[in-house]
Amino acid sequence: MPSETSTLAVGAANDMGLMQILPSTWDEWAPKVGVFDPFDPESNIRVAAAILAYLRATLTKLGRPEPYWWLIAYNWGIGNVTRLVKNNGSWEQAPAERRADATEIVLAAEADAL
Repeated sequence: MPSETSTLAVGAANDMGLMQILPSTWDEWAPKVGVFDPFDPESNIRVAAAILAYLRATLTKLGRPEPYWWLIAYNWGIGNVTRLVKNNGSWEQAPAERRADATEIVLAAEADAL
C-alpha cells in the first residue's frame, strides 16, 4: 500500500501523485480513463497504465518494443524518444539519467519476477 506522502507528492515540475503525472498529461488522459483526482492512488495508476499502453503501442510500431523504451518515454517524453528513434539514434544517445532510471525499474521488475 502506498504511503499517503507518496500519493500526495508534487514534484519540481508540478508532477502529481504516485506516478508523478504532469498536469497537462493528467488533463489529457484522465477523461479517457474516467478519473478525476490525481492524488487518488487508483486513479493515478489508471492514468499511468493508459499512458504506458499508448507508449508501448507507439514504440512497438517504431521498432522499439522493449519495456525500457516505454519507461524512458514516460519520463523523457514520447516526442524526444520518437525523434531519437526516427533519427536512427541509439539507446546510448538518450540522456544517461533517463537510461539509468529505466534500467533500474526493468531490473527490479525482473528480479521480483524470479
